[in-house]
Amino acid sequence: MKAIAAVAAILLAGCASQIMSEYVGKPISEIVADYGMPAGAYDVEIGKRAFVWQMDSTVIVPGTSFTNASVIGNQVFANTYTSPDYASTSRCSYVMFATRTRTDIEGPAAWTVSGFRKPRLDCE
Repeated sequence: MKAIAAVAAILLAGCASQIMSEYVGKPISEIVADYGMPAGAYDVEIGKRAFVWQMDSTVIVPGTSFTNASVIGNQVFANTYTSPDYASTSRCSYVMFATRTRTDIEGPAAWTVSGFRKPRLDCE
């Protein structure tokens, strides 16, 4: 099972980076149209800003139960084993770097994507 997950991770590697690379040269407003407003933005140097989007995902694995029973004479002895539910939440951050290309307006349309930070492997 772990081998299948590892192969799937390798095959999917680059998916987020590929999507992010398609925005290079386009205004930040296009990303906003597709994914909403960024969670935050900060200046990294004069005329260059980092825009950060965060996406959460939750995986829920339901619990299971099984019962073993033994018949001895006219009696049934049963043992039930139960595993609990499991939930895991992870947060991925996607950072796009942009340069200010317009000074006549404010907001996302004034910034053009110049690059991005490659996300963690588990966020690809």
